[in-house]
Amino acid sequence: MRHHPTTLARSTLALLGAACLLGPVQAADEARARELMTLMRGDEFAAGAMKVITRQSQAEDRLTDAQVACVDAVDPSQLTDAVVEAFAKGLDNAEADTAIAFFRSSAGVKLMNLLNNKAFGAELKEPLTPEDNDAIKSFRATSAGNKILNEGIMVTATPVAKRSVALVRETVANCGKPAAR
Repeated sequence: MRHHPTTLARSTLALLGAACLLGPVQAADEARARELMTLMRGDEFAAGAMKVITRQSQAEDRLTDAQVACVDAVDPSQLTDAVVEAFAKGLDNAEADTAIAFFRSSAGVKLMNLLNNKAFGAELKEPLTPEDNDAIKSFRATSAGNKILNEGIMVTATPVAKRSVALVRETVANCGKPAAR
């Protein structure tokens, strides 16, 4: 990668800048944060965002098709701990409980399917009903809903942004090289 601003670098800086605006560190316990990450498939969503940004910046960053394919092959579990940390730092226990309850609901499951469908071409299994839309609107109005759906802490939080950048750099640098023994 070059050392001057690129699409990937600018996107990362924007994500880190947004993370700084999220306010003071909260204190959701790790178990709640991990449960929320699992319910939301947060590592898959964060990995998908990382892969989309990499594909969009391929030409500008002078990445080969092989390097992009290496990034596309990254296992989302490599972002699990970063997403858990983002939820633990970005939500308090009450917010985490609110989010867990929502994402356990039918509307929450459908919303994550919809978000993955729109962002990454996943298959949308069930359409949203008017009741689902009402539940989503109510959740979005909560502090937890605002942080997750409007501020996007699952992708923009500092731990996720930093890990994503490091993961892309490591992956591109090691693409095509034999695995270390």
